[in-house]
Amino acid sequence: MVFAAGAIGGHRYAPTGGSTAPWCAPASGRRELEDPRPPRFAQAVGLGFTLLATLAAVASLDWLALALTALALAAAFLNAAFDYCLGCEFYLLLHRRSPAH
Repeated sequence: MVFAAGAIGGHRYAPTGGSTAPWCAPASGRRELEDPRPPRFAQAVGLGFTLLATLAAVASLDWLALALTALALAAAFLNAAFDYCLGCEFYLLLHRRSPAH
């Protein structure tokens, strides 16, 4: 549900994003806001991995469900422990390679 809220509504509607925004922005002293597209893309990727893992578990493909869950948890760990958003970096890589840019 957290991935869905972040992917559909954006960071401010995600329970983890909207709850910290009033305290983090003033404390950091930053006036400019981050582009919401990379985190939103990352939330959508997390949602996709979670949904695919759920479908794999329902289909009794335990190895696939475990692998997809492990990938989603590894990305979440990178974000939590090192502030490295793997989905955001992937978004930027795709954005740089698009013909329009």
